[in-house]
Amino acid sequence: MASEVVKLTAQIVMSHASITELTPTELITEIKEIYEVLASLGIGEQLAEPKEYYQRYGLDRKKYPLVCKEYSAQRRKLAIDKGLGSRAKRKVTKPA
Repeated sequence: MASEVVKLTAQIVMSHASITELTPTELITEIKEIYEVLASLGIGEQLAEPKEYYQRYGLDRKKYPLVCKEYSAQRRKLAIDKGLGSRAKRKVTKPA
């Protein structure tokens, strides 16, 4: 659970810090506050519940996705438009 809370805290703080200038003290304070709020909500436990749901009812993730196909297609298109997931062409050099 703690690792999920840490990951979410980092994502939230990075998003906020990318649009707002924070002093080192403000950044540390924000990290602590966000972590405490997420930890108190039991976020890590909630994230594990979709996996448990599939196991509990013997469902196949491919047959029963958590999001509809249309939404998934929109997110895929946005990612492709931004260039996410594409591998940059690398120059291959032979060792001398």
